[in-house]
Amino acid sequence: MSRGTIRRDGGRLAVLLALLALSLGAAACGGSDDDEATAQKGHAAGMTGDEREIHDLYAEVTDRFYAKDAAGVCGLMTDAARRDQGKKSKQTCEEWFKALWQSGTLGKNKPYIAKLAIRGGKAQARVKTKNSKLYPVEFTREDGRWKVSDGF
Repeated sequence: MSRGTIRRDGGRLAVLLALLALSLGAAACGGSDDDEATAQKGHAAGMTGDEREIHDLYAEVTDRFYAKDAAGVCGLMTDAARRDQGKKSKQTCEEWFKALWQSGTLGKNKPYIAKLAIRGGKAQARVKTKNSKLYPVEFTREDGRWKVSDGF
């Protein structure tokens, strides 16, 4: 499934899910599991509170995605992101995830945040798996919490 196809079917928000799906059957190579685990949990030395919160949020998103918890993943997205997902796919956020999971099996390589830039109430991360390119994921502070706003 190409990035373009995913974008047409589910909008820009589908790109992060595509990255999650890229781990389908991917072989593990390169990178340290310890480095990735630290990055995923957001506890690297020198991180600000916002950086830690975003890393922890993204780890929770990927955990819920791999647990096939559609309501949980959708609950970590901004209201606008959920609406955008529904408009473009003509499905609810939860229906879209369930359809995605029915289309294939999940591999072992969960994506993690490799780079993060925060500007006020917006942030952009570059995420990857052990053997993928970097892909953008955007976050927005909504109701006092960071949420995924684009990149699925």
